[in-house]
Amino acid sequence: MHLTITEKFLLLAHHPEKGRFLTADLQLNHAMTGLQFLELSYEEAFSLDPKERLVLRDDYASNDPLKAELVERIRKSRRKYKIRDWIIRLSPRMARKRSEVLQGMQEKGILRIEPRKFLWLIPYKKTFLEQVMLRKSLIDVLRISVLEGKELNQEMVALLGLIQACRLEKLLTADKVELKLLQQKLKLLMKESPYAEAVDKSIRQVQAAIMASIAASTAAAGAAASSR
Repeated sequence: MHLTITEKFLLLAHHPEKGRFLTADLQLNHAMTGLQFLELSYEEAFSLDPKERLVLRDDYASNDPLKAELVERIRKSRRKYKIRDWIIRLSPRMARKRSEVLQGMQEKGILRIEPRKFLWLIPYKKTFLEQVMLRKSLIDVLRISVLEGKELNQEMVALLGLIQACRLEKLLTADKVELKLLQQKLKLLMKESPYAEAVDKSIRQVQAAIMASIAASTAAAGAAASSR
């Protein structure tokens, strides 16, 4: 079964039994947006100017709906921004896109989506994995590759970088000793992999975007509380 890198990340980040993800929506949306920039980086779709602002390649085009919409938004902008700022700006739109990706995963039989209502009035959805072993096999491949120092392809490095950015290393192993070793090897891997430079730069931008958004939401909540 073919899965896109976004589908693989959502599969990894989903709880194997409960109808939820292992991280907050904010992080998921930022991670999904960051993934698009990682792929654009691999495709050499952009460069960074002296102020580290993103500059799209004039002739770049993508057949992928997620990347195509992102590229269109960047091209229409009158201003240039750093990757971190683009992630913050574009992530709110990713909630709708995530729903579309999850719908596609349901059609592939990977998960099921169950409509629910909070207090019998407010509709929401829960997702439950149908292919738990598919998730486990992906985790095993990533865990063993890191621990045994096996060669990783571009996609695996990107997934591991996002796992690291979202502090989800625990999904790779439940053993505390192995987790510590895995975290050490993962840090080394992100420095030495031939793909690490592009991943590391974009992952730092994803991390910065997550932290900035959390800080902004915390400040907004504090301001709202003090005004009461």
